[in-house]
Amino acid sequence: MKQTGRPSVNPFSISISAVTTLLYGGLTGKDLHRVLLARGLMSASRALAGVLVPIYLVLIGFEATTLGLLFMGVAFAAVVLSYSVGVLSDRFGPKPFLIIFPLLVAVASVVFAFTQNTFVLVVMAMIASYGRGAGAGAGQVGPYQPAESSLIVSAVSSTERNQAFSRVTIFSTLGALVGTAVAVASHSKPGSHSFVLLEFRTSMLIVGAMACLAALVVIPIANHKGDTKERQELGRQRLPKSARTLIYRLWVTNTLNGLSVGLYGPFITYWFYKRYDVNSATIGILYTVVNVAALSSGIIAPKLASRYGLIRATVLLRVAQSVMLIPWALSPTFVLAGFFYASRMVFQRASLPLRQSYALGQAPEGSKARVSSISNIPSQAAMAVSPAAAGVIYDSISLELPLILGGVLQLAGTYLYYVFFKDRPPIEEQG
Repeated sequence: MKQTGRPSVNPFSISISAVTTLLYGGLTGKDLHRVLLARGLMSASRALAGVLVPIYLVLIGFEATTLGLLFMGVAFAAVVLSYSVGVLSDRFGPKPFLIIFPLLVAVASVVFAFTQNTFVLVVMAMIASYGRGAGAGAGQVGPYQPAESSLIVSAVSSTERNQAFSRVTIFSTLGALVGTAVAVASHSKPGSHSFVLLEFRTSMLIVGAMACLAALVVIPIANHKGDTKERQELGRQRLPKSARTLIYRLWVTNTLNGLSVGLYGPFITYWFYKRYDVNSATIGILYTVVNVAALSSGIIAPKLASRYGLIRATVLLRVAQSVMLIPWALSPTFVLAGFFYASRMVFQRASLPLRQSYALGQAPEGSKARVSSISNIPSQAAMAVSPAAAGVIYDSISLELPLILGGVLQLAGTYLYYVFFKDRPPIEEQG
């Protein structure tokens, strides 16, 4: 008998398709999907380490001033590593660096789990960039970011670029959500030796396992280096005048932003720990809530850019995130401070992919990773200098002042960003 009616539909395949569309926003390409998944795993690793490492270092005797010096060393190491990755990625392709650096993080995590030697911990922190961007943990993945950004730009069209970098934010936030959720499992009180001897060791091994997975995920992707001789020749050429102008302007705005972030960014976990006398589990819960709230930022960012233009949307979001630093610093309770911190993180994570998209979109072909790394050198250098000063302020003056100063510096940088780029729209908005 002939069968009639509609063909059967597998609901499982529909659900997989719906989840894929939700995660990747219609962006296609297995290589791009693998890079985004690796970003999620690295953010999970970073988020968990961001909760654990500062508290662990305090428990073994680090003061705010000592932490500031450590974070300064980490930031200077990041300058060298990030610049090297940017230059070498344009010559040899970005893929190797998306494998090498997660593996270095994995090694550093294992070492952190089994030693309390200060010199060794400092060296491992510099290699793994522990302390370079902390808090809820999704903002930084380490020195390989120029390689990652270059690969993403090469995998999408100019009209998909904002969407692609917004998806990076979504996967960063999802990964950080996982990492901070793991941190909630820690119930150690301040000064507890069990935290040092058992929970910290186990958690740092999990950090290393996540970083290893991030390296394994990207092994099958193509290197996107094109013709090797042509790529190497482009890598040796002097950047064109338009790219140099872009870099000079980004240097100014990024320097102010770096000075700002260096005052509070590496100290966020330490700040909550000292200001409100809360333990790692409580901070982990806060960061988990923040990451849930910030999931929306990756969706709203391209919509804001489409409606208001990329530059204007970026400026509006950066003003909002700058202003939020002040009530956060002055909040009398942990819950209220957490609310302002969460609000700021939503704005910050929405603005981050738009700034990355603009800078990479303006960079010439064959030099995108180089422009990405070079434009961030002053920011990273400033971020290396200001933690040392911030540590002294936290120890000797107040816990609130660095955050307020950070807000003022970010507002100044945002104003200059608007002045520099308001008449230089990205290519997809021209004509």
